[in-house]
Amino acid sequence: MEKLKLIHESLKKYEEYLREVKEKHPDSFNDIGEIIGKYENLTKIYNDLKMEEDKIRQKMKQEAEDFKKRKQTLESNINKIISETAEIQKKIKVNKNNLI
Repeated sequence: MEKLKLIHESLKKYEEYLREVKEKHPDSFNDIGEIIGKYENLTKIYNDLKMEEDKIRQKMKQEAEDFKKRKQTLESNINKIISETAEIQKKIKVNKNNLI
């Protein structure tokens, strides 16, 4: 019973707060239901935006990981080409010395 009393008091305070908001902003709100409706609408929009942000962050994270892998592959290929080029230069030098 005490819990119900506390809930009732809390709801009365909330209702009074909403009345005060309505009175302070009569050009924005016609009734308390409109305040609650706008709050619910803004909450939904906020949650939608957070979900979209999470999707974008996940996509960016995946793209960064893909870029890192691609970069490592390219660096590996470059190092392989450098190594092969050095080996070819070494063979050319040996062949040149054999001709002299």
